[in-house]
Amino acid sequence: MIFIQALEKPHTKTSNKVKIRSRSSVQINKPDNDSVFLSDAANHATEIDITSDTYTKLDANMSIEASLLQAAVQYLTQAIFPIFSLDELQLTSNKWHLALQQPPHTSPRHKNQYGLGIKQSPTDIINYRFIMPVTSTAGKTFEFRLELRAARFTQRANNWNFPDIEPVTIEAISSPYSGQFLESLETTLFYFFDQDGDENQTTPILDAMQNQTLLNKDNENSFYSGLRVWRNERDRLKIILIGEPSLGAVYVANLKT
Repeated sequence: MIFIQALEKPHTKTSNKVKIRSRSSVQINKPDNDSVFLSDAANHATEIDITSDTYTKLDANMSIEASLLQAAVQYLTQAIFPIFSLDELQLTSNKWHLALQQPPHTSPRHKNQYGLGIKQSPTDIINYRFIMPVTSTAGKTFEFRLELRAARFTQRANNWNFPDIEPVTIEAISSPYSGQFLESLETTLFYFFDQDGDENQTTPILDAMQNQTLLNKDNENSFYSGLRVWRNERDRLKIILIGEPSLGAVYVANLKT
């Protein structure tokens, strides 16, 4: 993923893009025998379409969003979570189309979001809450709060620790942005993580890639198979990341849905 300069004043010139993606030999794998549990709501799941025609340029808000999600998932997996923008994939001008089915439910069924004293179900939604400091170019810290929800069966399949009752504070993220810009952003964010997508969900994007050297098809990581991250926006979901085993995660929030 790349940092884009924040346009805090009209006609501000865009600076060079700074890579924030990193590599690691550590593998995080999606278990072969994990089971997918669907509620009755799955019969009424909504399908959304995203196409290359709806592409918009990345902005600084998106760069911050990708950085926050990257840090949250890396905390859970204890491994590098690479995120690529569509720009980095150097796609051709050929048109392509993706159809994604939204998860049936993404909110806890109980006010007690950790299920304490309640009979547990694999489809229960649990919450990982983070306090995420982001520093400006002047070294001032701005605090973001991120909630990453997931089904209990996703937590179990990946052997993640159960969520702490109190939010976890992660290491500060350095940004190339001013305090004025960071202060203007929404500071409370809600997302849903699942691995229930089609294992071939990224095929149209891969087919449009001009440079296939980014793909590591000899050492694919099953953790990214069917991976999706959705942003909760009031009563709707917005797709933010989709996984590709030979690459990592692809940021698609700059495609309108």
